Amino acid sequence: MEKKILIAIDHSPQSMEAVLYAARMAATITPSRFVLLHVQPALSQYLTEEARRKESARRTLEKLMAKNEAKSREVLDAAARRMVRQGVEESRVEILTMPMRIGVADDILALGTAKHYDAILVARRGASSLQKWLTGSVTANLVEHSELIPIWVVDGTVSSDKILLAADGSQSALRALDHMAFMLSGHSTHAIHVLHIRPRFQDYCEIEMEEATTQDAETVLLNDDRHCMENFYQQALALLEKNGLGKDRLKVDTLDGKLSVARSIENYASDHTYGTVVMGRRGRSKSMFTGSVSRSLLQKADGMALWVVP
Repeated sequence: MEKKILIAIDHSPQSMEAVLYAARMAATITPSRFVLLHVQPALSQYLTEEARRKESARRTLEKLMAKNEAKSREVLDAAARRMVRQGVEESRVEILTMPMRIGVADDILALGTAKHYDAILVARRGASSLQKWLTGSVTANLVEHSELIPIWVVDGTVSSDKILLAADGSQSALRALDHMAFMLSGHSTHAIHVLHIRPRFQDYCEIEMEEATTQDAETVLLNDDRHCMENFYQQALALLEKNGLGKDRLKVDTLDGKLSVARSIENYASDHTYGTVVMGRRGRSKSMFTGSVSRSLLQKADGMALWVVP
């Protein structure tokens, strides 16, 4: 089945890195089609109101709209050419420009939902050199508010096409695995690599307790984690089968949590040259991702892509 990926870009170098990432992954994610999207700047509400009453204002508004569209198409055409130069067939790349209606993130999500895209790809940082992961930024809003569509966030140059799933045994992690398996279903040899970090008691409770109490609590926690991952593994095999992948494609690595979960994942991905980390937006606690592993990775990722699955 064809995978449809929406790539939301602006004129920033960071967006071009996201475009190059898509081109790099095109050979792994097959068959696939890429749609490059640029949302034009908002029009002046005052000018829009004046254009309804005055001919001169209407002509000015039309000129501004034409200028915005022309600039938008320049950005999109340059990005499309870049993908083609990287080896992506021209027939797999489309461009789309549209005026901003509600807000950039809302407009992107509305389009993605209406057209049933399988993923939305964006750069973590936009045109502003100061913008990273700020509340209210386009990328942050996409990740926080997407209810159905996985958001792929790229930071910097990604030099590896290896993909790693970070799993905690939750339903969110299973959805992330399903998404990853679907994206790799057209690739005959790509393994499904899964990393699980065993939880530490201090990740759940910062209050100091007697050693015996802490050990008892950790025993309960680890037993629960083991049971959860056993269930995860069985359901994971079923998801692979659903996506046409053999059970032998699933490779699971489990490590003791010596650092924070986010830092452990980041170090493992770096040490084993993974360019992409896939994760559920919410973990076993069912809370929104704010303050969680996924948010921490989104803040710290460098030279990496993160697929955040709602």
